[in-house]
Amino acid sequence: FGTGQGWMADYSTVIGERRQLTLADGSVVDLNTDSAIDVRFDAGQRLIRLVRGEILIRSGVDAAGRPLRVASEQGIMEPLGTRFSVRQLDGVTHLAVLEGRVRATPENATPQIIEAGKQVSFGAAAFGPLRPASEQDTGWTQGMLVAENLPLRDFLHELTRYRPGRLHCDESAADLRISGGFQLDNSDAILAALPTTLPVTVSYRTRYWVTVSKA
Repeated sequence: FGTGQGWMADYSTVIGERRQLTLADGSVVDLNTDSAIDVRFDAGQRLIRLVRGEILIRSGVDAAGRPLRVASEQGIMEPLGTRFSVRQLDGVTHLAVLEGRVRATPENATPQIIEAGKQVSFGAAAFGPLRPASEQDTGWTQGMLVAENLPLRDFLHELTRYRPGRLHCDESAADLRISGGFQLDNSDAILAALPTTLPVTVSYRTRYWVTVSKA
């Protein structure tokens, strides 16, 4: 499956970078932080391979009528006129459909059509449960990390995707809850603001080695 890491991918982003592309068929692809795709258009199909990371796609209408397919490590997704996001996790693909429908076909399982407003994770052999999808989950395309009563452990895990180095959440603070919209382009400011809203301390061994613990 390509290079596995995406160093030779057609399009990629580094940690903290986001990028928007318009493909030859008019499809618009947003790449999130630390993501990579390969694009292969031929006479039979329009294929986007997600090598790593996360993308948001607004599918274009192809004059030649070729199907658009997105391939992850676990299977193939075929949009039926739509806007949707795909995230490659370790051993799992996460699909969220915001408009239209997407036919998802795991490598070793029966296809399932995911409707607008739903999201699902799947492995090569099975789907997880359907859950509601939210526009908040694509806030990253606007440079925002949106949290709604999120455990601090999960919030900081998401934030680590956008800054280099080690960001550790001590167990003492892991279950504290956080809500709000945060500007991804200044992760240092996000960390600096945490003690003003939560009973935590933010300790820097270096700029790239940070620990958040309960005050």
